Amino acid sequence: MSSAQSAIKAAVPAHVPPELVFDFDIYNPPGAEIDFHGALKRLHDENYPDIFWSTANGGHWVATRGEDIHKIFADYQNFSSRSLTVPASSAPPFPLFPIFADPPEHGLYRALLNPSFSPKAVASLEARARALAVKLVEDLRPRGRCDFVIDFAQHLPIEVFMSIVDVPAGDSGGTADASANGDGVESKPRRRGRRGGRRRSGAKTSSEATAASSSD
Repeated sequence: MSSAQSAIKAAVPAHVPPELVFDFDIYNPPGAEIDFHGALKRLHDENYPDIFWSTANGGHWVATRGEDIHKIFADYQNFSSRSLTVPASSAPPFPLFPIFADPPEHGLYRALLNPSFSPKAVASLEARARALAVKLVEDLRPRGRCDFVIDFAQHLPIEVFMSIVDVPAGDSGGTADASANGDGVESKPRRRGRRGGRRRSGAKTSSEATAASSSD
């Protein structure tokens, strides 16, 4: 997230109480340069409500407690998956299914994918994944150093996935770029953590002290 994008400030909706309004940038919380997850954990330790409105990144709700987050994820009628990006202007040019779909549409896409990700199907990939991990490490060995995310972690899951969908390994470079961007558009610079949560009237996240969005 660029500084220009994180600087996008939103007017506070009339229904949001003033005591719930904070200027908190979920992509660059204070102390993130040292420990990003520790910086988010401070939301529990400092004077922040469990759910609050942030004026940063176009304006959105932030939920910080697991119990609330679980309820929000389960309530697709009030917290839709059709818009998942923070800010909303960073949404991909087309929906990425099934994560951008609500029930019952979401279930239809999952039904197509589930056979390839059953325990038996995934277990059959173990030998291939191990061999690929070994190859990546051995290719890096002569360098004596690496960027773990860019040189290893970014390649392993993508190449395993491409073997599932039977796409030639030579095409993995473009897929890696698109995955890093999070929107399938290779020309955009890499941006981490673009998807914050479900939008409509609340915020969704996958873990405590992780922020999410809503424009209402």
